Parts: sequence; C-alpha cells; structure tokens
Amino acid sequence: MSQVHHLPTHVDEPPIILIWSADEIGAFFFFFIIGFLLQQILIFAAIGYAALRYMRRFRNAKARGHAIHMMYWFGVSLADARTLPNPYQKHFLR
Repeated sequence: MSQVHHLPTHVDEPPIILIWSADEIGAFFFFFIIGFLLQQILIFAAIGYAALRYMRRFRNAKARGHAIHMMYWFGVSLADARTLPNPYQKHFLR
C-alpha cells in the first residue's frame, strides 16, 4: 500500500505567527517593549509597526541573507565561529 506524504513547499522560511513572520514580530515587539519601559506604548507601537513594514519591504527586495551580511559588515557578529573573522580586524595574518 502506498501512503501519501505531503511535503511543505517552503521548508527554510521563518515561522509564521498570525500573519507575520518571526523576524517581523521581533522588530515590532522590540519597539513595543521599549515603549512600555518609557511609558510611551502607543508611539513606540506605531514605530514598531513602521519597522515591521520596512523589514518586510527590505526582505522582499534584497537577496536572502542580506541583512545578516550587512550586520556583519557594520561589526555585529551573530556567530562565534572559527571560520568567521573578526569584523573589526583590518589586517589578517596567515
């Protein structure tokens, strides 16, 4: 007997929460929490929503991994691997 297996079409996409992806929700909640701490929730929620829209537009316009590349270029390293050189080091020794 053959069984039917349904494979997802997009395996490598970030998880979806309601109608937003996880990275968009992270940008919104970052500003929301800052607004909560500063007691300006409405203003920072609006800024968070604008950041969410900007991230969606940026992610759809650029190649995959472009944001991580730009973060590395500006010195923010997300990985602590041996293969990733220090972004602040300008001259490399062999």
